Amino acid sequence: MRGWIAAGMCGAVVMACGVGGCAAAAGVAGDVASSSIDTAKEAFNAGKAEMFVAVPWEQSVEGVRHAAERLTLTTVREQGHPEQRKLVFKDDRGQEITVTVVRRSETMSELRVDVGLFGPESEGRLMLRELVRELPVADEEKKHAGEQ
Repeated sequence: MRGWIAAGMCGAVVMACGVGGCAAAAGVAGDVASSSIDTAKEAFNAGKAEMFVAVPWEQSVEGVRHAAERLTLTTVREQGHPEQRKLVFKDDRGQEITVTVVRRSETMSELRVDVGLFGPESEGRLMLRELVRELPVADEEKKHAGEQ
């Protein structure tokens, strides 16, 4: 892959030197390099979502299970680690959704939803939305919701 990117950059630089001189070549080389860096960054983040919530991690795990049930996903497996749980679900078309819940403190959890590099990101976002709906709401938030 790097060879193709380097070859593309060299070709762009040679074309720019021929058309607009070496000053144009420097601009083209920067544009080509920055676009490949942007693409690599997007691929790294693709299919993944992360959120921190003020909910104990055991309750967050229960929220994940309820959200998966609401979306009628099939449980594939659960892996428990100390203060962390990985839950893997599958939809009817075979797409896996992995949700990892990590204990960050007594009252805070980290939620990570992963549908894979080529999985539909919107499915991951839907899972995250449903998960948040299933989490308990703090008493202060309930009081404010009642005032509106």
